[in-house]
Amino acid sequence: LHAANPELYYSVDQYNNLDNKDAHCDSTGKEIYEQTNGAVSHFVMSSSTGGTIQGVGKYLKDKNSNVTVVLSDPEKSRLHGLLLNRIEGETQSKQMLADVADKIKATGGIKVEGAGKEALTGIMSTNNITLEHVDYSISIN
Repeated sequence: LHAANPELYYSVDQYNNLDNKDAHCDSTGKEIYEQTNGAVSHFVMSSSTGGTIQGVGKYLKDKNSNVTVVLSDPEKSRLHGLLLNRIEGETQSKQMLADVADKIKATGGIKVEGAGKEALTGIMSTNNITLEHVDYSISIN
């Protein structure tokens, strides 16, 4: 709608607007840290725009660099493979993405809103680092 009628609509561009990540850093991350009295050791969640996991991850890691942030996404999500490029290297990433493509071709796509993106959002690749506040990812079924 916004592209067709920019004079009528405003696009918040939640996938690329860094205010999304910053809001979760300033509010959600702080709330989790305070409500656990700083005892949080792990933060696990899935991702759509990347705002929550990046923002909360940044806040928690700024408070305690030992906090582990884990992306858990459906087994046919490409985010696991895209993150592997940073963590394990291009070869593993390409293999994982090929495996995901084969699963999707054989069984169909993901039926979860926001999952399975073929590319990273602007929030997911800040500072030219893929999901810089995420330590690793797991595929869930």
